[in-house]
Parts: sequence; structure tokens; C-alpha cells
Amino acid sequence: RRMESEERRMHDREREMRRHHEERAHLDERRYWEDEEELWERVAQGLKAAVRLGRMSEGEAREIWEEWREEAVFDENEEEYDEEEYEEED
Repeated sequence: RRMESEERRMHDREREMRRHHEERAHLDERRYWEDEEELWERVAQGLKAAVRLGRMSEGEAREIWEEWREEAVFDENEEEYDEEEYEEED
């Protein structure tokens, strides 16, 4: 009986730790995306400023923007793939 009680307690504790970990991961992910949005806003401002100052043409700025955004999407997809692969191993 005592063994069953200990197993149940361990199982409950493991479930609670997993839930806590998932909640924390969600918060970290949201914070990451908020930081990411701010970063892209600043990049856009910098490119616009470079065009206004005559340091690059609007076409060059647009090309840089599109290239960087494409790379970011590629990186996001690669990260998602890595996470899915990690989850499958568990």
C-alpha cells in the first residue's frame, strides 16, 4: 500500500513538473516573439533611414529586407523541425 502511495505521489509530481515546464516554455516563446517583432521594427526603421540619408536606394533596402525575412522564415521552420525531431525522441 505504501508503495502504491509513493508511486502515485511520484506520478503526480512528475505531471506537475511537466505542466510547469510547458507553461514556462510558452511564456518564453511569447517573450521571444515580442522581442522578434521589436527587432524587425527597428530593422525596418534603419533601412528607411538609410534610404532617406541616401546611403542606399529604396530597391536595395527592399531587397535586403526581403532577403532577411526569407532567411528568418527559413530559420523558424528549421527550429520547428528540430523541436519536432526532439519531441519524437522522448
